[in-house]
Amino acid sequence: MAPAHLLLRPELHRAAVFHMRSAVGLLLALIAAVFNGTFGVFAKDEVKGPDVDIFVFHFWACLGLACTGVLFLLFGPVVWTPMGVISGVLVVLSSACAFWAANLVGVSVGPGIWCGTAALASFFFGLFLDPVGRKVSNLPLAVAGLCLLMVAIAGIAYAGEYACRVEEARERLLPRDRRRGRVCDTWGGYAGGLFLAVLAGAFGGLILAPMQYAPPAARGLRFLPSMAVGVLAAAPGIDLLGLFARGKCILLMPEKAAGPGFAAGATWNIANAAGILSIRYLGYTIAYPIMQSGLFVGGLWGLCVFDEMKDRKARRIYWLSGLVLLAGVTCLALAR
Repeated sequence: MAPAHLLLRPELHRAAVFHMRSAVGLLLALIAAVFNGTFGVFAKDEVKGPDVDIFVFHFWACLGLACTGVLFLLFGPVVWTPMGVISGVLVVLSSACAFWAANLVGVSVGPGIWCGTAALASFFFGLFLDPVGRKVSNLPLAVAGLCLLMVAIAGIAYAGEYACRVEEARERLLPRDRRRGRVCDTWGGYAGGLFLAVLAGAFGGLILAPMQYAPPAARGLRFLPSMAVGVLAAAPGIDLLGLFARGKCILLMPEKAAGPGFAAGATWNIANAAGILSIRYLGYTIAYPIMQSGLFVGGLWGLCVFDEMKDRKARRIYWLSGLVLLAGVTCLALAR
């Protein structure tokens, strides 16, 4: 029950409730950002082991994601919807590209690319296709945000490319038996990683779009079990195609891949759940920009733990581009 002085002045009571909801929403958005910037770490060779194929790892990650999604059945009755299955397929496509990209370009560059691309994809969905959300109310601010996002994505990509070239030049000075090989000019290297990061963001920005077409009773956390069904349906086929396309054998390697894979899937689902709840409290205009700060979490993992992007100039460009990215996402959110 509210204190007596709040009951006598209803506007104070409403203000107290508003600030409390804002604090809860902010905390949830920050939790989503931390976990969103962390899940790609488990795909690194240093964590999962270099002999575990990325698609084998992804299969275990999808199992972890689906298992944690089913746990939300405990939170009350669930309204099953085919829209959740569509979202689950998008999750599988996005996470497969994200894990592969993180393994190729690093957890400092990958999240920056897919966060920016996801912001673009979700913005255009909200502008033209979202039946629930609000349309853009400030078009000049929206255009400015889009321009900032494109500049930021280009800057992050350049920082990673520059660091890769510097590292390659240093390796040429090492004895031949100590070189790790060229990684910048091959499809399986930096260029391919950038393309995969863009795909991860394009799919990832639309993961919750089908929820907007689901019945109101099936939205929120009740949407996650339906999404888990889609993940279980799509993951085996996509991962098998990935293995066959690269001429790899089907070796699940549970003793090595199950632990990191389950951890990655569970981490992503925690971020997803926290993000859904944060949007409920804050709305997209506030929650979405905060959640994109997961970019900096991923960057901290890459720079501080895995010693990525050793060149100082590349690091400066990276962090400056990250700030521009957040400014662009904020402009887009405020323009809705």
